[in-house]
Amino acid sequence: MKKIVALLIFSVSLSGCVSPQPYQSQAERPKQTVKRPSFPVDEYLALPKKGTGVVKGELFGVTRGGDVKIGAGAEIITRPYTSYLKNTPSYDYNTQALEPFDKRMLAYDRKTRTDAQGKFEFDNLPPGKYTIFGMFSWMAGSMPQFVMLSKTVDVNNDETVQVQP
Repeated sequence: MKKIVALLIFSVSLSGCVSPQPYQSQAERPKQTVKRPSFPVDEYLALPKKGTGVVKGELFGVTRGGDVKIGAGAEIITRPYTSYLKNTPSYDYNTQALEPFDKRMLAYDRKTRTDAQGKFEFDNLPPGKYTIFGMFSWMAGSMPQFVMLSKTVDVNNDETVQVQP
């Protein structure tokens, strides 16, 4: 009988050594990384270097009450729309993370800031397809409100393309 009691005590003491895994919410679980396509060096090197195209636009938003909010001083980026961007994989934000983009792409970006009226302009753009993006936010009570600009446009020499959210 003493052997059975000793065995039971030993078993119970061992089970106390293994701690149960704490509950992890979905946000705390490690995310699977989704790979981007390989950076197409040759495609970027072949992009035209000079041009006379223009992209103009304004960054603004309209509140639920109808007020217009102006994105003054916001950064706007124009980026060549290449196969690298086009083939960016989709992913589940809750369970996956997208691999960071190849920083060589940044050398082809052009940046500007909007003026006091939220207007911006890129001139002397080479012909091609571009993605134009930017954002700004404001507070509505205690909640932030966002306006995102993300447009893909075709630019030709001696033409002006108008862009707005």
